[in-house]
Amino acid sequence: MQEEHRQSLKRNYVQLVKETPTDLVVDHLYQNGILTDEMREEILQNSNSYSKTRQLITTLQRRGPRAFECFCTALTDEGKSSLVHLLKESKIKSEVSKDRAMLPIGGDIFVVVNEWRDKVLIHIRKYEKNSAERVCSYKKGNRTGFEPMAAIRNVC
Repeated sequence: MQEEHRQSLKRNYVQLVKETPTDLVVDHLYQNGILTDEMREEILQNSNSYSKTRQLITTLQRRGPRAFECFCTALTDEGKSSLVHLLKESKIKSEVSKDRAMLPIGGDIFVVVNEWRDKVLIHIRKYEKNSAERVCSYKKGNRTGFEPMAAIRNVC
């Protein structure tokens, strides 16, 4: 599994533990060759759904490159597309530089805020996936910059 997928699972861990229909998802993953028979049994032997899901997430992170997408497909098949949306949205945000804040404003348009040379820059940008499935800005957006301390002084 890719690091960005592990991070997405980690960021959404609590929601996944609460809402994943683990028994059904485990069956999907077993059927698709992501989990071995031993792994399936180890997960399903846990006494409650929370323990099962925690074990599933831990095991899933050690599986191959298909594990994340198969997990998402299993969630969708079991009516949990909202969880898939959380995971994919989290993945998109993790692909953008860590020193930026991105706020979606509709579709693939985002307000991007970052700091540069003691200024806060605000961009409105369109992001798309390229051929390597990486998120990148489509066009330079409109940009405005201001000095944060000057803005604070003006407000106070």
